[in-house]
Amino acid sequence: ASASGWTTSAPTSFTFSAEGSKTAYAWAKDAAGNVSSSLTTTVTITLPDLTAPTMSAFSMPSTATTLSVAISSLTATDNRAVTGYLVTESSTKPAASASGWTTSAPTSFTFSATGTKIAYAWAKDAAGNVSSSLLASVSISLTDTKAPSVSRFSIPPTSSSKTISITRFTANDNVGVIGYLITETSTPPATNAIGWSNSKPTTYTAATSGSHTLYPWVKDAAGNVSAVFGSPKTVNISVTSASNAIDTIIAFNDAKDTYYTSLQQAYDDGLDGDTLLTKVISINENINTDLSKKIVVAGGYDDQFSVVSSYTNLQGKVTIGQGALVVDRMIID
Repeated sequence: ASASGWTTSAPTSFTFSAEGSKTAYAWAKDAAGNVSSSLTTTVTITLPDLTAPTMSAFSMPSTATTLSVAISSLTATDNRAVTGYLVTESSTKPAASASGWTTSAPTSFTFSATGTKIAYAWAKDAAGNVSSSLLASVSISLTDTKAPSVSRFSIPPTSSSKTISITRFTANDNVGVIGYLITETSTPPATNAIGWSNSKPTTYTAATSGSHTLYPWVKDAAGNVSAVFGSPKTVNISVTSASNAIDTIIAFNDAKDTYYTSLQQAYDDGLDGDTLLTKVISINENINTDLSKKIVVAGGYDDQFSVVSSYTNLQGKVTIGQGALVVDRMIID
């Protein structure tokens, strides 16, 4: 009867020591100090969870060669229990309802691109509380296993010099072409072979006169070398007939990568819509357009068919039978 806590009026509330299933006992006493037997009531108490989890560890390798990077460690604690884990590339705290949460700690994470990347790890509990993040930085450089390829390569079919003009040399790579090489063999060169150039060559010098077949090659920074080009080009070098060899070439079909010594032959071989480039020369030839197609003849080009400087003079008769012939920078006498 002398214990602390007695009140002279019936209490309207009682504070329990903790949550969970609890039993309360009610007592009464009189002035003589007699204490009653108790009555009991059971209450299940569930307090609202306002405490977010805490990230305790998160680490990844500092470098990687794939976008999918292993997670070395990811742990978190909570006053009750961690129910979800999430890794993002954004420092913005995710909602507890966001997609991507997993009930167990992930063992890897896939980044969106290469470069220096930061991953953020989060944890949540059943009440929807989301932790602050821990971060890990990874430098990603993908292993390049794809070789570049040569898409176009062309040279004149004849030359009066051992130094041959390269009129077309284009290539593609998934990352970037860093080296160019021209050889006279179909055997792929080593990436460290002598002769590689970091810019497209505009000429190739042969050792002797005669017929030479040229093979173009390209490489990338990973050391991948292109496969042998399917259409290597052959040039016939005649140094002694220098005044005649280059002059026998009068036309070039850019779409077909083909040179011609006859404008009529160039027209006959051309497809509908092709453009024939002609040099600054006088062409003594009659032209008969008897095919159902449209051909454009653009005159006034230099010997490499790359720069327009003047006009082409056609000294002959042009007969239009079928189709269409469009001429530009050409004088017809």
